Amino acid sequence: MEKLNNYLQLLSKLARPNDIYLVGGLIRDLLLKIRGEVLDCDVVIKGDVRQISKEFSNRLSATWFVLDEVNQIYRVVMKDSNLRFDFAPLRGNDIREDLKSRDYTINALAVKIKDKLTLEEKDIIDPLGGLEDLNRRIIKAICEENLIADPVRILRGVSLSSELNFDIEEHTLGLLSRHAGLLSEVPGERIGEELFKILKHPHSGKYFGLLNKLKILDVIFPSWENLRTPPPGPYHHLPIDEHSLETLRCLEKAWPEIKEHEELLAYIEENVREGRRRYDVLKLGCLLHDIGKPPAYHVEDGKLKFTGHEKIGAEITKRICQRLKFSNRETDMLYKYVYYHLRPGFLVDCIQISRRAVFRYFRDTAEEAVAILLLSLADKEATRGELADEQDIVRHRMVIWELIRNYFSKKEEVKPPRLVTGWDVMKVLNIPPGPVVGRILREVEEAQAEGKITTREEALNYIKIIYNQIRNADVEK
Repeated sequence: MEKLNNYLQLLSKLARPNDIYLVGGLIRDLLLKIRGEVLDCDVVIKGDVRQISKEFSNRLSATWFVLDEVNQIYRVVMKDSNLRFDFAPLRGNDIREDLKSRDYTINALAVKIKDKLTLEEKDIIDPLGGLEDLNRRIIKAICEENLIADPVRILRGVSLSSELNFDIEEHTLGLLSRHAGLLSEVPGERIGEELFKILKHPHSGKYFGLLNKLKILDVIFPSWENLRTPPPGPYHHLPIDEHSLETLRCLEKAWPEIKEHEELLAYIEENVREGRRRYDVLKLGCLLHDIGKPPAYHVEDGKLKFTGHEKIGAEITKRICQRLKFSNRETDMLYKYVYYHLRPGFLVDCIQISRRAVFRYFRDTAEEAVAILLLSLADKEATRGELADEQDIVRHRMVIWELIRNYFSKKEEVKPPRLVTGWDVMKVLNIPPGPVVGRILREVEEAQAEGKITTREEALNYIKIIYNQIRNADVEK
């Protein structure tokens, strides 16, 4: 607080004789005694916002940049602290009018910046009863028009609820549902930001269940509403949309066991993008893993079939990622989660799992192998239809956890070090680069994984054997 007060004191001097206010989320969080990794300070100025914010940045050798030149919104990021200042002009004739244009009452709080920040009730400008709603722990929209003016606020209501563990007031819930369709007009990256705020919650399944109930997921994921159409198969006890939500909840229920394994915890908590963990992306994968089932749905010999839904779903997922402006890495991860989510089940179904099959799985799924195993675990736990067998579920759980443990404890078996390279193949066989080189390398790696070859010399000899087999097969054709 001392550092914040020093900054506010400087701001007060720079803004004189103009009025300057601290508004919104920081006041709310300070009153609730919430301390985030980054302190976002929203500052409203009645005056030249650009000049004051830039001078403030220069005085502190901070980083200044434009967020929205048209609306005069600028950001200053401190180099030596976790403070970030967003500057905007006063909207309306005074601060009360400005606050009335915001999203929710608990964000419509302001304090006039003086030499020192004080949060006594007499110092807080609260025209809409935000303090009372803070005490009651409820999210209440200021008015319908404000949600319509900036529809991302519809999704923000649920993200705020998850962030603060507040309930959303009934009338506000009705407004969120009524205007959910407006989210289709919101830039994808803004929707993505709010989604990942919800995904951070340890029980995000609860809030995605609410998004489903309000039909907000139908807008965010355009294929989502189709999940309610096909009937659940005999192995499932829930419609596909509810099964997807239950898969997310089952992953979150596994968290106590996940965090017992130090290497697994470090893996799952890796940041794949600023503020976004692999765990958060995997949660989204749980939601989307069956998104391809409706277009794959058909009846064959009186049985429900979803053949190829993982491939169809992976393509749908890629389009969703593009719409939400996810990074290339996030897109690749989610594509793999959906495309490969059935593979662990195929391994478990083998009477005896071969080392070659295990090697192929880890080779194909690469860095996301363990995440996909966790998705498969959650998917199986969420499958409780009349034909679901408890012993089968227990075996699935045991095999998956064994594969996860082996990934970290027996890495030389999961991904043995290469004995030969593509250059070795071309040199030994005196052939140019081409598909056959990659094919031979894969055969060598699989033989190594099975224990058929263990040395470089054996691998070089095996190259010739495989090449002769390929040539003989081509001749027979």
